[in-house]
Amino acid sequence: MWRDHGSAIARTLTASLFLLVVPPSVVGAPQVNAVVNGASFAQGPLAPGTIISIFGTGFSRATVSASTLPLPASLDGTTVTIGNQSVPLFFVSPTQINGQIPFRLQPGQAPLTVRDSTGATGSRTISITGASPALFTTTADGKGDAIAVHADFKLVRKAVLEYARIGETIVLFCTGLGAVQNFDTPGAASPFSPLATTVATPTILMDGRPAQVTFSGLAPGFVGLYQINLVVPSGVGGDVALTIRVGETLSNEARINVAGVYAIGENYAGLLEYRTGGRFRLELNSFSSLSATNFRGSYRVLQGSVVVDAGRFGVQSTETVFVAFGQSTTLGSRFVAIMDTLVRWVRSFRKRPSAATATATACCSAWDPNHLYGCGWSADLR
Repeated sequence: MWRDHGSAIARTLTASLFLLVVPPSVVGAPQVNAVVNGASFAQGPLAPGTIISIFGTGFSRATVSASTLPLPASLDGTTVTIGNQSVPLFFVSPTQINGQIPFRLQPGQAPLTVRDSTGATGSRTISITGASPALFTTTADGKGDAIAVHADFKLVRKAVLEYARIGETIVLFCTGLGAVQNFDTPGAASPFSPLATTVATPTILMDGRPAQVTFSGLAPGFVGLYQINLVVPSGVGGDVALTIRVGETLSNEARINVAGVYAIGENYAGLLEYRTGGRFRLELNSFSSLSATNFRGSYRVLQGSVVVDAGRFGVQSTETVFVAFGQSTTLGSRFVAIMDTLVRWVRSFRKRPSAATATATACCSAWDPNHLYGCGWSADLR
């Protein structure tokens, strides 16, 4: 698992780093307004080796990205120092700088200084700490789905056969795990051999359950990017909340979609929307499991306090999809539906496939396939 992660991962992480670039403003003396973790965009103490983003004004006259490794200490004449150490730079613009905190900084308070091409400076005091873990996410703001890959380096996504599986080893990308062995050169690509492993092994929690960590260190060939290889623990399923803890420091929370075990609640409620614009309340009651792959329950569709439809349904889990089936006691009709997860319907029909309907939102139901357009759950069916 120690090879180049490929251009797709690089593009994803680049987007995560640079999405928050704001429009240029009138150039003046540099003013540093915030120094944040480059993955979570959270303010607070930062660890050596962490990718950071600096926000403010007057940083440069142009927008320039580094094109070579090791990263340069100057872009468009702009430099950044922390204490007396130069910060390698990924990117500069009039209002944002992305760089890497040097590895050899000691814990404590340190001045961060931005110097533009004219020599004008702006400063801000930051705190250096042992670890500042943060997960990169697909939304590039430290929220939502974590950037993680399977052993074949394809992204883990909430889609059929692209989700993680219990017992599978996946690779998670982050920054801020602190000191590493065998390497301390800021701005340089981390080595393939020997690997730069973290001094402290992080704890990974998935819905509160610890995951086995098989590797923690710098991602070979990248700057400031850490990777954690972990084994998905048993007892989790659906959109799983994931965090990293190093010592007493906790990362931002992100999600990983996992197929496998589902914790079924007894009652759920949601909203049905018709093509005509009408909205109805959907209630699922007495939801229970007959086996690890077979669920059943009853449903009601209400308009205000009036029940317009009711019946029974079942859900059968297969290798790739969920098959739902049931009968309306109000309308006297049967229905079948196919779902890619327990939170959305992807295709529904009655007895005849010719009556099938599907929507771009992949959120259909079969209560009335001639009129019903979609449903939005107010509770996660996991």
